[in-house]
Amino acid sequence: MNKWLRKKCPDLLDQCRARWVWNVRQYLLSAWESLVLPPQLAHIRDYDEWKRFILSQGKNEQGEIYWHVYFVKPTKHHRQTAKYLGRYLKKLPVSGARLAHYDGGSRITLRFLDHRTGRHEDLALSQRELILRLIKHIPEKHFRMVRYFGFLANRVVGKLLPLVRKALGQDNVKKAAPVAYTTLSQGLLNTDPFACLLCGAKMAFSRALPATALEKRIANAGEIARMRYVG
Repeated sequence: MNKWLRKKCPDLLDQCRARWVWNVRQYLLSAWESLVLPPQLAHIRDYDEWKRFILSQGKNEQGEIYWHVYFVKPTKHHRQTAKYLGRYLKKLPVSGARLAHYDGGSRITLRFLDHRTGRHEDLALSQRELILRLIKHIPEKHFRMVRYFGFLANRVVGKLLPLVRKALGQDNVKKAAPVAYTTLSQGLLNTDPFACLLCGAKMAFSRALPATALEKRIANAGEIARMRYVG
């Protein structure tokens, strides 16, 4: 049991555990008509025997229920947790940049990377087909998803992954240095985004302004460009 929650809310764990056990048992009992029992349960021939079997599970020798529920302790940095979850909540399953063609009709053309050939291909789907493919990735209610487990789990990957690489005779992979936006701009566009267009001096970030309309930003850029030539 979670000691922290037991200390804060002594009755909450017992209530949640009782509710969890009840829900699981009700689900198993309701599924009797569609069940295909394994050979070790071949002695169960009717619903009454199935009910007695389900109600007897999850108890110790004293007849006490030992099913457990677990609650993670709240994080100290709520802002960081919200930012982490926000990246998953706001990101679309198919970005607008991948739409090759859509005119409001019933067909949608998407660009995707074929990992077998390493080339980008086009895929044409109807609206119904696209929706059906997307909802396949929506987990069922209360289904818990895990991205990494074992030695790749977040809690132990830093300690165990080097040991696994060593056992396989592999060299430790050094993390690549992050590439800043300034470096990308200078390499691809040959332009320093922090250099003033008028005098060439290095600009320093002072504040962020709310988003403005694209037409207004283009007009402002034009005025700045004319000031450069006038000066």
